[in-house]
Amino acid sequence: MAARVDAQQRLACGGSATGSVQGGTDTYTLDIPAGSVGFVQGSLTSGDVGTLLIRVTGPGVLEETCTNVAVFESNGGPLTLEVSSSAACGGGGGAYRINVHVVSASGDNCARTLNCGATPDGLGLAGPGEVDSFRVPGISGGAIDLRIQDEDMRSDSYLVRVYDPDGTRVMHTCADSVRVPTSSGRDYTVLISACGSDGPGQYRIERIDPRCPLGPTITSMAFLPQNRSFVLPVAYDGDGRPIYLSNGTGTIVVEGRVGSSGRGIAASAFEFGRSPPFQSIVSRPLGNGDAAVCDRDKVPPGGIAAAVPFAFRTDDAAVDRINDLGCRYNNGQGDPVGRRDPLNSCVRASFAFVDPTTAIQFCADLIDSERFPFGDTILAARMSDLDGTFGAPREIVVRVGGTPPPTATPTHTVAPPTATRPATATPTRTPTLRPTRPPVTRSPGPCTSDCDESGAVRIDEITRCVRIALGRSPLEQCPSGDRDGSGAIAINELIEGVGNALLGCPPAPARN
Repeated sequence: MAARVDAQQRLACGGSATGSVQGGTDTYTLDIPAGSVGFVQGSLTSGDVGTLLIRVTGPGVLEETCTNVAVFESNGGPLTLEVSSSAACGGGGGAYRINVHVVSASGDNCARTLNCGATPDGLGLAGPGEVDSFRVPGISGGAIDLRIQDEDMRSDSYLVRVYDPDGTRVMHTCADSVRVPTSSGRDYTVLISACGSDGPGQYRIERIDPRCPLGPTITSMAFLPQNRSFVLPVAYDGDGRPIYLSNGTGTIVVEGRVGSSGRGIAASAFEFGRSPPFQSIVSRPLGNGDAAVCDRDKVPPGGIAAAVPFAFRTDDAAVDRINDLGCRYNNGQGDPVGRRDPLNSCVRASFAFVDPTTAIQFCADLIDSERFPFGDTILAARMSDLDGTFGAPREIVVRVGGTPPPTATPTHTVAPPTATRPATATPTRTPTLRPTRPPVTRSPGPCTSDCDESGAVRIDEITRCVRIALGRSPLEQCPSGDRDGSGAIAINELIEGVGNALLGCPPAPARN
């Protein structure tokens, strides 16, 4: 058999490689330290139907399989991975991808820590055969719930594999919601990949267990440019925060849904002298960092002070900082509250929330006097339910300019409650007029946005069309959204689709 030219390509935890086998063998060197349980998945991405022959050898290790997956414990020393096609595995081979992970709870496990709440936008399988890896702390004698929300409607479910701290597989299922019994408080490893023939796609995964806050879940959080067009993060930092590039000004968008408490979400982002139900803080001053509350209309206008320490606290100074940023949120009518109507979404060219499970959206337009400084600034937010119970916080990074030197990661602590000041005079705010929408046009003929041609347009079909218009999904998912056949869904076609959802599809033209 012929060996590939780069036969000594080294693959460590989290590494992947692509190649092609057609009657030959590709060889790699694996970097899996002693005592760690290694996981190798090979996936044919094109070519003949069948599976790959995967062979791992080394000191005390001999693992050979036609199942596309090899799991083994490293004893130290060099390990060799061979990938080939074989008649015994049912096919002649073709293009493939190899993924390598550590699935035991060792220091060599490179999986991303899965915190309470939902993961941010932009997480997904970038190509066929990709595998994402997460670490979840177990509960001795308890269970962890995992929910997966498909973002671009390419898959009904994902393949979920769970390994216990010793590297033994405890779950292997295609599902969008699973409960994982755990017998140890150590870390479990969760692998997410495509289910069957489903292709790559965007998703969120949410961890729910008794240790997580019961309040609302933040479903989406982003910093958009001044034109409010939706953008994805450019990267993630070492702590898993999504990074958004910016010139310093733009729009904060935070969305949420009801949490485990089952109680509704409180809407206010500003309660002068008291802690508001929706809270957001920044790790560095915005603008001139003026500590005065709600000083946008001052001459000259003031900025926003940083939360020092960077934590959600209840002392008077911390409450003032929360309210100073909170009064910049706007529901489209000049009030510092959330938007409950998806038709009033603040994202440009969108009449739906970013996440289809969202119940409320908070939007804050930051102007030049509230500009983010050069470098990286962390923005954190959290929501509370109607009983005052907060959910897990979410953080993003707003990056202005080039990459700054690394800084220490703030530690989140919530101080014990302290007495708050009684409310005093509320500062005067200049109302912002609600934007006027163009009239909805409804013409006889094929029903715009009726993706399944059922004769009615549902909200999920509007959401699908919005994602197509934003370039996040292919037109093939709803050809009827493109009424004029231009190859894209324009804003007037979105508006027409919304009208069909609200008023019903127009009658089909009479036949002669």
